[in-house]
Amino acid sequence: MREAYIHRNYLYSFALFVFDLFAYYLSLYLAYVSRVFVGGKFKDIIPQFNADFFDLIKLFWMPIILIMFIIYEGLYSNNHPYQEELRKVIRSIMFSFVTVFFVVGLAKLQHSLSRLLIIFLFFYLLLLLSILRLVIKPLLYRLRFGARTLLLVGFLEERREDIEKMLNDVYLGYVLIGIISKNKGFVNLGNYRYKLRPMKLVRRINLIKDVHTVAIIQDGISYQELRTVIINAQKIAKEILIIPSIRTYSILNLEVMPIYYPQFLIFRFKDNLKSSINTAIKNLFDYTIAIILIPFAALLGLLIYILVRLDSPGPGIITHERIGKGGKSIKVYKFRTMHINADAILKDLLTTNENIRREWEEKRKIKNDPRVTRLGRFLRKTSLDELPQLINVLKGEMSLVGPRPVTKEELERYYGEFASLYLQVKPGITGFWQVSGRSRVDYEVRVAMDVFYILNWSLWLDFFILLKTVWVVLRGEGAH
Repeated sequence: MREAYIHRNYLYSFALFVFDLFAYYLSLYLAYVSRVFVGGKFKDIIPQFNADFFDLIKLFWMPIILIMFIIYEGLYSNNHPYQEELRKVIRSIMFSFVTVFFVVGLAKLQHSLSRLLIIFLFFYLLLLLSILRLVIKPLLYRLRFGARTLLLVGFLEERREDIEKMLNDVYLGYVLIGIISKNKGFVNLGNYRYKLRPMKLVRRINLIKDVHTVAIIQDGISYQELRTVIINAQKIAKEILIIPSIRTYSILNLEVMPIYYPQFLIFRFKDNLKSSINTAIKNLFDYTIAIILIPFAALLGLLIYILVRLDSPGPGIITHERIGKGGKSIKVYKFRTMHINADAILKDLLTTNENIRREWEEKRKIKNDPRVTRLGRFLRKTSLDELPQLINVLKGEMSLVGPRPVTKEELERYYGEFASLYLQVKPGITGFWQVSGRSRVDYEVRVAMDVFYILNWSLWLDFFILLKTVWVVLRGEGAH
């Protein structure tokens, strides 16, 4: 079994390598076609391009540079959640792009290798390599290529949801083969039923075969048992995961502090948004993207404004008072999606319908809301009702990405001890909640998502949320 497992992992890495090369050469062909087309259209201002596609194929050093960076990022040897996988893929491509440009300049290849073609090449690579990784890895996982056998030590019922999320992530690729626990009996995880093995097995854990990863739930075992598991697991496993007893939203910016003392471990948490440099970078990112979007948004916004006025009586754009950074009250712009007597309709619903009142208290949303106009349903489903909030971004009141704007009442009632965190940042047009279930998520989870974003901010996280926002809008997964 172990030999079959090893062979499957070799084949998994080889399959990823083949698909990466396929993405490269398809991108090269598309770049070649694009360069020829652009050269023909703008031959008076763009240098002549006479290279043959087969001559470009012979430039083996270019894909080698790409593959070396992919290897360096551990994209053939390690499994990551897709968000992290995408970040590493994009970083590999960007480093390759810079290196190729450096080589072309250093070797003076500008006359034989078009720099515009290189730009096209890496643009297509960003699209194709990201999409292929998104599609191929789950397919390989279903065929059990790249699957990592997982032994779980210290199972606790209160950590069930965390474990199931880890096992259900096909990009991590874990396959649970056994559980060691202080409790006895059986437990259902996903579609399988597992017997809980006694904790005394930790002293003989090195006898268990075919284990790639040992995951240890720290609060499920004693300190002495933890030491025993780690010492023995290192003999059989390639990877040891320790799931700490403290449950926190702060995970992405957590790192091990290098301390050169035996038997001593320190975790360091970096709150990126407390750095003035990072805040300036985020503001620059917001203003740049907003300015780029303004010409398109203005034309689309004018059309929507006219349609809103024609659809039902009332103004085209309305404002809602919300709490901004530092507790400052701001007026958030939106296209009107409700009838002008919406407050009266809501008051009547809350007093006459107990189910709707309960739903409103939990989510601050109502399914099939009668207050919403016909056009308003479409605008909400596509999130186009929030397009005017680009004005708030340009005014410096909001960010493109951030926690959802809330009222003072919501902040006091639902955020509790996390209210101070919320007030440290600008609210956003889109955010972690908006691309992670939105109306299907209750308010407690929504608060957790906002806190997660604030404590784990990075420019990459903003970029990823914006990418996912486009996908959510195209699929029509806005508010309902």
